[in-house]
Amino acid sequence: MKKSKNRYAIKSICFICLIFFSFIIFKNNVFAEENVDANTNKVEDTKISNIFDIDASANAYKFSEKKPPRGPFIRYMAERVIVDRELSGMGTIISNKTIDVIAPTTGIQVLFGTDTVRINSDMEYAVVFSSTNVIVEGNITKDLIVFSGGKLTIGENAKIAGDVIFYGNNAEIKGTIQGNMIGAVQNLTLAGTIEKDLRVKVSNVELVDGNKVNGNIFFMTYNQNLAVKDTYPNAEVKVYEQKTTILDFNTILAGITTSLLFTLLYLLVEKISKGKTFSKMITK
Repeated sequence: MKKSKNRYAIKSICFICLIFFSFIIFKNNVFAEENVDANTNKVEDTKISNIFDIDASANAYKFSEKKPPRGPFIRYMAERVIVDRELSGMGTIISNKTIDVIAPTTGIQVLFGTDTVRINSDMEYAVVFSSTNVIVEGNITKDLIVFSGGKLTIGENAKIAGDVIFYGNNAEIKGTIQGNMIGAVQNLTLAGTIEKDLRVKVSNVELVDGNKVNGNIFFMTYNQNLAVKDTYPNAEVKVYEQKTTILDFNTILAGITTSLLFTLLYLLVEKISKGKTFSKMITK
C-alpha cells in the first residue's frame, strides 16, 4: 500500500511539473507581446525558429558542409547524417538512415536513427535512439543512454566515464564502463569491465573470459538457469515466475495519462508555432 502511494505521489509530482513547464512555455511564447523593431518598424513575433536552429532536408547531411549550428539545434534528414564538425551545447539529430559521429562533441546530443548509429569520436553526453544497432567506438566523458531495437556494442577501446542506461534486445560490452550499467536487455555479453554496479533485467547472460565487475551485481530474470554464480558468487539473482497478467485499472489509467501528456506537448508545439513547425521541417 505504501509503495502504491509513493508511486502515485511521484506520478502526481511529474504531472504537475509538466503542466507547470508547459504553462511557462505557453505563456512566454503564445501570449508574449509582439516586438517591434524601432529602425524597420517590422513586427517580430516569437517563434520556435527563434529558439532553435532548425533545418530539414531529403538529402544526406554533412555538418562540415553547412554553417555551424547556432544555439540549440534540430536537424531532421531523410538520408544519412555525418557529424564531422565539432558540436557543442544541446542538439537533436534525426535521420531516416544512419548517423555517424566522427568529430568530438560537448554538451548533450540526442540522436534518432532509423538505421545504425555509430559513435567513433568523443562525446560528452549521448542519448541515442535506434531502430537497429548502436555501435560505440569512441569515449563518452559523461553518461550514455541508449534505446535500441537491435544491439548495443561498446567496442574494446571505448570508455564510458559515467553511467550506461540501456534498453534493447542485445548488448555486448567489450570496453570499459567506469560508472554503473543499468537497464533491460534480452541477451547480455560481458567481455569488458564495469567499475561500479551492474543492474539489469535480462534473459540470458554470457560471461566471456576477462570480464570484470567491481561493484554489486543484480539480475532480474525469468530464466531459472541463469549461470552467473560460478563467476560471481555474490551476485543477486531475482527469478520471476512467468504468468499471464490482466490489465488492471492503474495500468490502463497510466497508458491513457501518458497518451494525453504527449498529445498536450504536440498541441503546445503546434500552438506556439501556429501550426508551421512540422510543415516547415518537411518543406524547407
